[in-house]
Amino acid sequence: MYLIIGKKGTGKTFFTKVLMKLHPLKVLVFDTYDHPDYRDVVKNMPVELMGKWKSGNYRILSVNPEKDLPEIADKMYNCLLILEDAKRYIEGNVPSYIKKMFIEHKNRNVDIIMQFHSLSDVSPYAVKQSSHLVMFETKDYLDGNTPEKWATWWHDIIDKQKQIRDLNSQTPGKPWHKMEIELE
Repeated sequence: MYLIIGKKGTGKTFFTKVLMKLHPLKVLVFDTYDHPDYRDVVKNMPVELMGKWKSGNYRILSVNPEKDLPEIADKMYNCLLILEDAKRYIEGNVPSYIKKMFIEHKNRNVDIIMQFHSLSDVSPYAVKQSSHLVMFETKDYLDGNTPEKWATWWHDIIDKQKQIRDLNSQTPGKPWHKMEIELE
């Protein structure tokens, strides 16, 4: 699972579209506001047709994520799922259908990309579940001087990632060490 974070206009969608082209399986973009940058690479599909989806790149344009995401979570297999502007439906208290999506993504052969505009928008649960973090410019502060609790979370995550990188460089050819971070 990937977290892609950056303010508007920094290249999140361009980067995601590159990943789409490299991905060997079908692609589903979940979009709640008709992002114009996806219009040229995906066709719209109603959520009701998810069960019949066999190949190709599609987008579900949703006005009701609370209704549509549980159905997607039940029917998605063998694909790349892009959660465009995920703050609109993944917040602090992550709904059970989102948790199911995160927990079962490997068993279902689903890669997930979540896009956010700001570090402060990312749910701690989404951070814990993610394996990759791609950051573009944000308006967030990571200097440790800001009182927001999330800044401390991100410092912890960056420290843990450095520790894991160091461990992996000492044990080439072995699996990545599991990253566990206790977020309050």
